[in-house]
Amino acid sequence: MQAARIRRHQLNLLLRKLSMATHSQGEKSEHALKPLPYNSARKVTALNHLVSVFHYRGPVTELITRWKYRGMIELTDYIATQMLDSKASLPPYDLVTIIPCHWQRRLVRGFDHMWLLANALADRGIVDRPVPLIKQSRNLGFQHLKPQNERQISPLQFQVKRPLKPTRIILIDDVVTTGSTLNAAAAALKAAGASTVTGLTIASAISQPTAHV
Repeated sequence: MQAARIRRHQLNLLLRKLSMATHSQGEKSEHALKPLPYNSARKVTALNHLVSVFHYRGPVTELITRWKYRGMIELTDYIATQMLDSKASLPPYDLVTIIPCHWQRRLVRGFDHMWLLANALADRGIVDRPVPLIKQSRNLGFQHLKPQNERQISPLQFQVKRPLKPTRIILIDDVVTTGSTLNAAAAALKAAGASTVTGLTIASAISQPTAHV
């Protein structure tokens, strides 16, 4: 219990430091981790809904970078708790799944960050326990390093592991920028029989998300 309190205190110090850094750059730090309005969403072709909790900027960007690329998996619980506190709501669903890492990426990192997050969200009652429904057919490299016009992804990138009855699915990913990854995965799920697909992400790079669709 004492170790957990110490870890939480360290994480709070980290986020406070990141917020102060953002404030020093001229951005109001008190808004840096402010959730988007409830049901913030933007229609992305194959998706029926897209719910993102934070804007992808300032401390949120640094938080996700440390968690995803620097192996700070201890941030998983912190992120899940922040998503719980945002009280974002989801439409009715039947199954929860994730955008998984390619097996080569998972081998190098030693973990799949989205699988960890989805289970942490389930622990907090935000979603049901995730099931592995899709896999990536090849390693695409780091999409965030590519220009946005080069981030188009084919639905063939994702293979659905089994046929789906008309099923409403929650599809979890970390960040939506162009929507290409979520859109391709949603298209693959619908081709396998899913009736609706809702994307759930930690953050959105969309500057002005629209209302729930």
